[in-house]
Amino acid sequence: MAKEKEDVKIMSLIAYSLWWFTGLIIYYTAKDKTIKFHAARSTIIFGIGTIAIIILGFIPFIGFLLAKLLELILIVAWIIILIKVLENEGKKFEIPVLSQYVDKMAEEWANK
Repeated sequence: MAKEKEDVKIMSLIAYSLWWFTGLIIYYTAKDKTIKFHAARSTIIFGIGTIAIIILGFIPFIGFLLAKLLELILIVAWIIILIKVLENEGKKFEIPVLSQYVDKMAEEWANK
């Protein structure tokens, strides 16, 4: 049981480690629903964030500034998420503001 908990924690941590990229890899390789949930959440949050940064980059001047602000927000969120995964031993947890939008979709993906 302890090893299984440790595996969930490590795999959940890996799902967030390289943003949406590792999220996708873990999502398609994991069997555990909690791990798939974290992988789906990582893919959704950081995938949408990456697309938004790219789109903002095409807007002259203000888009560049907004893209840099979004990058900073995503990096801070990423650090907080990594800490929360470690604290909660891989269990699901709330992310302020984001959870109300992302968790339902991530839950649906995890149950596929």
